[in-house]
Amino acid sequence: MTGNQDPVVGIQDKISLDKVFAQIPGMVYQFLRKPDGTYTVPFASEAIRGIFGCSPQDVRHDFSLIIKALYLEDKERVIQSIEDSADKLTPWQCEYRVQLPGQPIRWMLARSVPERQNDGSIIWFGYNVDITERKMAEEAVRQSEEKFSAAFKASPDLMSITRLSDGQILDVNNGYSRLLGYARDETVGKTTAELSIWADAAERAKFIALLKESGEVNDLEITLRRKDGTLVPCLDSARTFNLQGEPCVLSVVKDITGQKRADNDFSKKVSELERFNKVAMEREDRIIELKQEVKKLKEQLMK
Repeated sequence: MTGNQDPVVGIQDKISLDKVFAQIPGMVYQFLRKPDGTYTVPFASEAIRGIFGCSPQDVRHDFSLIIKALYLEDKERVIQSIEDSADKLTPWQCEYRVQLPGQPIRWMLARSVPERQNDGSIIWFGYNVDITERKMAEEAVRQSEEKFSAAFKASPDLMSITRLSDGQILDVNNGYSRLLGYARDETVGKTTAELSIWADAAERAKFIALLKESGEVNDLEITLRRKDGTLVPCLDSARTFNLQGEPCVLSVVKDITGQKRADNDFSKKVSELERFNKVAMEREDRIIELKQEVKKLKEQLMK
């Protein structure tokens, strides 16, 4: 402050800045690395209390409180990232965890820009913001993707992901290879039309129409063509979803050859039973007729 400055104005400016910083989601700071390699935080907004559990005054000459709040597994990585930014004078960006006593682990994102000072020190101007909710959402998505990937790979049924617009095959599982005889590298990137997988074009047209109408297909009976040309009856269930902005289809196809064979065997047995029953009834009717004829004969002999 110069001799011409009004101290009241300086105080008012500070109060105004504090009000501005209070509206910013996160902590605004100046971070200093001295020529001897030690760190201080010359300025921090009041949000430092919720992040690092200390006041702006506490860290002006003592960086250990910041280090103490860092999650143990992240401390070395955070310090190394600061040193890299100092060596190259490149913007510093780091995602790291903090944990205060009695509180859950929280994720922070720090961004700042370094400037080298005349005395050889380096000062960063930046901010910290809590990204715990984003990290939790990312983790939930990651776990969901892992579960889907495990189910996709382990399923004994054919599973595939295709593009709705042209039927290009984006991914298949081992069940696909077992059912149709194509290796994964023979399939991915090609369309179902190129591989002539659908034995009946009308069935595929119905399948696509149902997907476009309701976004799903349940147990649609279809016939697919294997690599060796043999046909296989299947039940196809599918759902549409967006993959990188492109409408795609997740299909689960079950081979029902055994079921069809069992159904045919059952139908044959039913037919045989019906024939046997018909013959038995015809014989029973004939026996009744013969009994009536014998009765008439006896009556005639009695006269």
